Amino acid sequence: MYLLMQNTGELSTPLTANLPATTESFAPSADLQPALTSDLPEADAPQQSTTNADMAAETELVADPAMEPIVPIDEPSTSDISEPVETPSVASASPEVAPAEAIPVASIPLDAPSPASPYYRLTTSDATYGLLVDKESARLFLYEVGRPGEPLRVYRCATGKNKGAKQVQGDRKTPVGLYYMTSIKEDEELPERYGVRAFVMDYPNPFDAIEGKNGYGIWLHATDEPDREKLPNITDGCVVLNNEDILDISQYITLNKTPILIVDNIESLNTRQISLNEDTVELWRQDWESQNLDDYIQWYSGDFRGKVGRRYLSRRRWHDYKTQVQKKNTWQKIQTTDISLLQMQDYAIVNFQQHFQSDQFTDIGYKRLYWKREAEGWRIVRETWYPLEDDPVMAAKQNDRD
Repeated sequence: MYLLMQNTGELSTPLTANLPATTESFAPSADLQPALTSDLPEADAPQQSTTNADMAAETELVADPAMEPIVPIDEPSTSDISEPVETPSVASASPEVAPAEAIPVASIPLDAPSPASPYYRLTTSDATYGLLVDKESARLFLYEVGRPGEPLRVYRCATGKNKGAKQVQGDRKTPVGLYYMTSIKEDEELPERYGVRAFVMDYPNPFDAIEGKNGYGIWLHATDEPDREKLPNITDGCVVLNNEDILDISQYITLNKTPILIVDNIESLNTRQISLNEDTVELWRQDWESQNLDDYIQWYSGDFRGKVGRRYLSRRRWHDYKTQVQKKNTWQKIQTTDISLLQMQDYAIVNFQQHFQSDQFTDIGYKRLYWKREAEGWRIVRETWYPLEDDPVMAAKQNDRD
């Protein structure tokens, strides 16, 4: 069911730089964003709010007065944490499933058979390590990217009170899918129930938004409350480790780069089938570079939303926007390097370094494309971009706290 793909190497002339430090945390447009209420899931902090100048190489050239001006990148707010309040579950879109039998986490054998690495095909500088959460066995696995076989570490963890993938706010389910950790909260910022450290995940991501899922505040965090680390199904949706383990795993996490794959059970993993590949991504690049907009726009889904300034543009408006950019450029060249692909069922995430050049502008940055397999083939539903000058944001290591 779930599968992560390999690094595909270079699609054009190499560039010497690391892969992205920070990538835009997706914030759906008004037509996609569910209304937020005070009835919050487990990590009951307000949803992280970010804005981004998407593809600066082009947005500098937009002349359409109907479009809002491009704004600088806003870093995620660090002041949006308020004292959490436990809230009752709201009605779910599907019938609630009774919590799993309360087997103490301490009794879960860490030496039980572990799944083979879903990250062994992903050999890229985009991430050194990858995480896998198996909700059924209440274990979190740490893998080294590009290395087949057993995990480097196995941790006991707790997940949502109810089984299945998260669908709506307050359903007390842990999401199922591929996510990134976008920010870190330290002990002094957190109420007791979150322990010494918390990593904020990018749920809901673009794929969740397309499927109509909502909710927010899904974290990987610790706890100072002993009872909360004893049972495998005790949280309102977050993934919870004990304090010692969250500090240990922190040394392997790079914000916005280290993937965390969450599955209902390891039987749903499929690490063999490969679908989206470098050839597809290369064809998209060629159509963009050739300025053949009729062919280029065919790579974009009807569900596509592209961010320009603070606005999200539909597929049609994206075509209009690109048409205006093209009128400013006599020629353009796009180089893509350090490309990596991660696939889950009919969804895939592609990360790469992008060097954009034209007779008007040039820059280097990091792009992330969210692809969806549709009847016509693979199509892009979202894309984000950040400039090269952003330095990597590393998670704090355990000894940083001494």
